[in-house]
Amino acid sequence: MKRAAMNLARRRVTLTLGAVGLAGTGAARAAMPAVTWPAAMTPLRGLTGADLSCDALDIEGNWPRELRGALYRNGPALYERDGQRYRHWFDGDGMVQAFRCDGRRVSHRGRFVRTPKFNAEQAAGRFMYPAFGTAIAGAKPMRSADEVNTANTNVVQHGGRLLALWEAGSATALDAATLDTRGPVTWRDDLAGMPFTAHPKVDSRGTLWAFGALTGSEKLALYEIDATGRLRRFALLPVPPVTMLHDFVVTERHLLFVLPSVRFDREQARAAGYLLGGFADAPGLPQRVLAVAKSDLATVREYELPPGFVFHFGNGWDDADGTIHFDMVLHSGADVMSEAMTALMRGETAAARSHSPRMARVALAPHSGRVRIELLPEAAEFPRVDPRRVGLRHRLLIAPVAIDSRHGFGFNAVQRLDIDSGRTDRYVWGDEYVIEEQLLVPRGADAREGEGWLVGTGFDVRRQVSFVSAFDAQRVAAGPLAIARLPYALPLGFHGNFVMS
Repeated sequence: MKRAAMNLARRRVTLTLGAVGLAGTGAARAAMPAVTWPAAMTPLRGLTGADLSCDALDIEGNWPRELRGALYRNGPALYERDGQRYRHWFDGDGMVQAFRCDGRRVSHRGRFVRTPKFNAEQAAGRFMYPAFGTAIAGAKPMRSADEVNTANTNVVQHGGRLLALWEAGSATALDAATLDTRGPVTWRDDLAGMPFTAHPKVDSRGTLWAFGALTGSEKLALYEIDATGRLRRFALLPVPPVTMLHDFVVTERHLLFVLPSVRFDREQARAAGYLLGGFADAPGLPQRVLAVAKSDLATVREYELPPGFVFHFGNGWDDADGTIHFDMVLHSGADVMSEAMTALMRGETAAARSHSPRMARVALAPHSGRVRIELLPEAAEFPRVDPRRVGLRHRLLIAPVAIDSRHGFGFNAVQRLDIDSGRTDRYVWGDEYVIEEQLLVPRGADAREGEGWLVGTGFDVRRQVSFVSAFDAQRVAAGPLAIARLPYALPLGFHGNFVMS
């Protein structure tokens, strides 16, 4: 296995952006389009590359005294250089946010992750490297995935390290106190530069599970990392050709991967000048579920789901009879990744209105091979559960949702769903707010599931500033206990985690 890993590591460049000949394309330089930004979409304009800080946010209400620690978030934040603008949300350089609360005061620090790409382009004052959804004229030849690593998707703390994550390359270590960039993480010498998911899962035993997807390959890298941050196991799993694989599910006995109804054509990507140009919906192609046994990371059972597309999952668990359950956010097709997200980067909301993701509950019966899917009514994304229930039977699912939104962009409510009873506890912020991912922070190690706070960020459209809010997780409909507003707007981010102090 170690030799196989080394061989794959040597070939990793041929399976990423450089493989499709994007480096050094002759594509014409795309001028920055004129954009008229709706008020709700100000956070997608991006920043200039400067860091941000505020020692004391303006707090409305009473911040819970027991809620002490740091909310870390990550997302793309820089989209424009030298008159050129990225055309896709995923392309922006990552900025990690830290909202620190001591029970009375909330502060903020936002720092760009100083990846090699960010440092080189900051010095040059222009884009220099291939991007996922934008053709970059005269892009430099890419020698490794980490040369284009934007570190822009998630941030987790594990084994004493704070990690900024981007799924096509290495995790990037940060200083948890200052957010200074320490550099790429190598889990083992022969795995340097291997892809490492932006969605690792920490199970109830403290083990971190992760994967690395190599677009266009038939191998999936699997990582098992113990609570101290030491690599315990690594495996290369033969799989059907990987197209888009962003997130996965962990249960007590399985790792679950859903391959969406998407095809990837390397020649089309080369002709377009960017990786996204090679992706296309395959509406007649079923989604494939790979259930990998954690015991040996080699035994795989396949299932089929109806055609569709998925970014994110809630949680999963195994029943005593062997049935595997998981929550997923179902999109109708991959055009949400192309049409909708590129439209948003032009300040347009019309394309987003036609893409309403639905929460779905899935059950896989290994003895019969039968699959059951239940669609839930609300448009939702970014689902989260009590972190202590990852891989175990859970009852509560937290997500931002869209309720009668007029501007058709983003989410305007926060919801706690009881998946057993179907009851919802929901607070609707309304169209003057854009709501981002919400986290359930347990009151303590022995608290009941759902006993604690909901903590998350959003954008105040009327004031044109960003904020972080705290709810009593058992009384969501009562509204936020506190709203801590920044004096500025942050770019819309993707994912994060709360670390108690």
